[in-house]
Amino acid sequence: MESVTTRPLTPADAPIANALLAEAFGETLHAESPRAALARALAGDAPAEARGIVAVLADAVVGVAVHGAVAGTIGAARLHAVAVASAVRRRGIGGALIAAAVAEQRRRGARLVVVECADADAFGAGRALLLRCGFVEESRIADYVRDGIGLSFLRLDLAAHE
Repeated sequence: MESVTTRPLTPADAPIANALLAEAFGETLHAESPRAALARALAGDAPAEARGIVAVLADAVVGVAVHGAVAGTIGAARLHAVAVASAVRRRGIGGALIAAAVAEQRRRGARLVVVECADADAFGAGRALLLRCGFVEESRIADYVRDGIGLSFLRLDLAAHE
């Protein structure tokens, strides 16, 4: 199997990056924030708060991650979204994207990375991936999204994962 590589997101990646987010988030209530973060990353409007990384396999972009600093904080970063093409899932691509985003935020001085994750069944695999990558649930708000669907806040302490 050919190995996956990661590189910074470029404006030329916009069509595939948007398609990957659409596939991952669909028209759910949770799609707006990742799309907005991706748009900011592509436009370069807020480079500290919205940066992108793509995963490339066999010369094709097969995944995207959007991450950045949390505005107004010192040392806090956020992982806005990770999306991998369904045809190549379960091959380590999501983990490679998360590792690349975390490494970049560490180089930029982050001490922690946070993720907001809806407790919806559709995001169970993504949540499991984040937990395997070392994220832990920091807190949860029950029934936040709607009745029966809460919102979890996951955290990766970078000092503990050096």
